[in-house]
Amino acid sequence: TVPLALPMALLLMFAVRYTARLIREAIVVNVDREPALVFGAGYTGSTLIRRMHTDALSPYRAVGMLDDDPRKRHLRVSGIDVEGALADLPAVVERTGAKALIVAVAGADGGLLRRVAALAEPLHLTVKILPTLDEILKGTSSVTDLRDLSIEDLMGRRPVDTDVESI
Repeated sequence: TVPLALPMALLLMFAVRYTARLIREAIVVNVDREPALVFGAGYTGSTLIRRMHTDALSPYRAVGMLDDDPRKRHLRVSGIDVEGALADLPAVVERTGAKALIVAVAGADGGLLRRVAALAEPLHLTVKILPTLDEILKGTSSVTDLRDLSIEDLMGRRPVDTDVESI
């Protein structure tokens, strides 16, 4: 009976822990949070969606994802569907009621961010971006540290500081 009891006890323990986790994650969902679309259905976007679902302090609630990769069109991450490409943004905003767009593309260049800003502005969407992978790996930022789109992001480079005193 001992060889049979140990696997049964482990199986029961894992089942109880998994059920408790599902209940905890279901309780966190709060409709008072701002509805947001996530652009980028890769690893970073998927991680962000999961963090939004499990973090009770998250100001955003994911209502959909966008990705320009046609292979990800019917992908579903933590119950959130990829609704289309970036070009489909106006229709997706109308359908989901999103108020914010979060860019979760690792290494998004200035051209992509300018395109995102140009599409989001007439829709009155707040555009947020994730910190760079370098900032996340150094520990100065985490995946949930969203920031507003800045002029440096749109230019694709950091500003040059001129030391006027030395000149």
